[in-house]
Amino acid sequence: MATAEHRDTAPYLSMIPPILCPHRLGIIYGAANSPRPLRYFFGATQELVSEAPPTPSVPAKVIYKPAPRARPNMAEPQQKEPQRSINKSQRRAIAEGKLVETVNALSATDFFAKYAPQDSLTELGKSHPEMEWSRLQVDAANVPGRWLDACLQLIEETSAQDYQNSEIKWSPSKKRNEMKSPDMKYIILLHGVSRLAGFVSFMITYEDGYEVLYIYEIHFTPEWRGKGLGKELIKIVEVIGQNVGITKIMLTVFRANRRAVTWYTQLGYEEDDFSPGPRKLRNGTVKEPSYIILSKQVKR
Repeated sequence: MATAEHRDTAPYLSMIPPILCPHRLGIIYGAANSPRPLRYFFGATQELVSEAPPTPSVPAKVIYKPAPRARPNMAEPQQKEPQRSINKSQRRAIAEGKLVETVNALSATDFFAKYAPQDSLTELGKSHPEMEWSRLQVDAANVPGRWLDACLQLIEETSAQDYQNSEIKWSPSKKRNEMKSPDMKYIILLHGVSRLAGFVSFMITYEDGYEVLYIYEIHFTPEWRGKGLGKELIKIVEVIGQNVGITKIMLTVFRANRRAVTWYTQLGYEEDDFSPGPRKLRNGTVKEPSYIILSKQVKR
């Protein structure tokens, strides 16, 4: 589900509205066009400059000049990360030691510092020594607008038609709202600091009463498909799940995408017990669901 080793356009992991289904659908491939320019806001510091030595009776004349503007690192959030807002019920759940609420109360910086494998970027560099990599690890509240737009465009260009052909239908606004879900986390892989190579989004949440890590999206631009990067990102997410202590990792895939189902099976994913089965319509027709829920137990 992660690389273009599977299909040019393949639907995959996204949240389906509750009226339609309690699960997610998404894709495994992607292509990004030029993203919308990111607007930066610079603050100027001030330097105290004396024009001439003051005389005893005349105070020094002071001029304030803005310091040179340094170009920010595009791979990093440009604003200080705000504290997570916690409501009363979440506070009570944290006090009771509930895993999902406790983990989601962390800032993205603290979350990735505590649970993500710190050598993962080094391993990517070893597998692709010709490239200069950088990685942006953020939550939905702090993903820069430039990269959110690029990721959404990546999804739309490769999966909009697949969604439109299903009962879900494609809606850019609904997809963007899903991508901005408060507990959504992103690992955005950049070629250098200015070009999107791919990304994965996931959430620590409850599913059918279990504490799980749910993968929503994983996509790569054309030049980075079929190079094993999808498997690398999946491994990173699995390590995060193991470190968090969740029960299993889950995802959703369209049944028609047999190559993707096979790929996940090779990675150890199996059809989940809660994956929907066929249903009989009023006219007697048996209808197979368009998607399958896969999961993988997390070793502790």
